[in-house]
Amino acid sequence: MIDLMNNGLNGNNGKEDFIPCPSCSQLEKIKQLLSEYQTFDNESPIVSIDLLISEVKMWRSKDSYERKLKSTMIAKMVKNLESQGFQVDGNN
Repeated sequence: MIDLMNNGLNGNNGKEDFIPCPSCSQLEKIKQLLSEYQTFDNESPIVSIDLLISEVKMWRSKDSYERKLKSTMIAKMVKNLESQGFQVDGNN
């Protein structure tokens, strides 16, 4: 958790999950990186972050879907081969 309100730059105030607030120079670097992903001029950095997070979520969902689709297709093919009398070794 980033602590911006309670002395975020000077210590963890006894909190174990404390992440210090980034310094101003880090924030400027982050803003410059995000500006490369802006859809429109003067777009808020939060919009760019939201877009990037959505892209990652879509990529992960696509990857999961493709893995499930492949495993389902393979299972169906193995079942069809076995029903035709072929012996399929599941270890290969």
